[in-house]
Amino acid sequence: MNLICPNVSFCSQNCNALNVSTIKNQDLKVSAIVNYNSDVIFLSDLRLNGKDKIVMDKFRLKYKVYFNSSGNSRGVAVLIKFQVEQELLDTVADPQENFILLRIKLNGVEMIIGSVYGPNVDRGAEQFYNELKRNLQRWPDLPCVLGGDWNATYSDLLVNENPDILFMQDIPSRVRTGMLLDLCEEIGLSDPLRILNPDLKEFTYHPSGAVRKNRSRIDFFLVSDCIYQYIEKCIISQGYCRRSFDHKPIFLELKKKKVVKDGQSSTIVQ
Repeated sequence: MNLICPNVSFCSQNCNALNVSTIKNQDLKVSAIVNYNSDVIFLSDLRLNGKDKIVMDKFRLKYKVYFNSSGNSRGVAVLIKFQVEQELLDTVADPQENFILLRIKLNGVEMIIGSVYGPNVDRGAEQFYNELKRNLQRWPDLPCVLGGDWNATYSDLLVNENPDILFMQDIPSRVRTGMLLDLCEEIGLSDPLRILNPDLKEFTYHPSGAVRKNRSRIDFFLVSDCIYQYIEKCIISQGYCRRSFDHKPIFLELKKKKVVKDGQSSTIVQ
């Protein structure tokens, strides 16, 4: 795949429901998400339950909104900042509201972007991964960036070697991790944080309260190989709004590489 870098930043956040009991708490969540100031934001676990206009209008002051959430469980969305040049070419919304995929041009670069909320039980996981794979295969020659809460770890190593868990007897699901890795192999995707930082032990899911000490990294991006040449950074936030979320946001930034030639800076375009 040939790619001219779109020069955009991505964020992903598990929302722990945007349809909450009070307007104050809802506004606190929306404000935290908007203040990440990323060009593209992937949201999971929306649970809009018929209040999509009330909630999503709060994002529409700054972002173009694409969402797939109608019930009181699951639900995903993609937000794209109005300042980013964008042309939507196609959309796929999973009937179970576990993913939304956009074939889109961002700053003139055609690519696939998508928000994912992976199943948290093994039953039905095979259908989820088969549907995700089938739809991604509709556009086999386009670079892809997916992000979300996968409810599975990228690493399938044993507990004492696994960098994606802490204080756990096993990874969340070996079945779902196996399906995730099969998807990556067939579509040609990988987790940039783990590829760039093989031994890093940082976690995205921190259960609420002081009793449970288990930690896991179940929120991550999956990207095509051709994306790596443009990755400026891929990180887990060191802080987050604990009153609103039990998952940390994650960030991915793509930048054109600069070279200095004859005393001047120029951009490498491949």
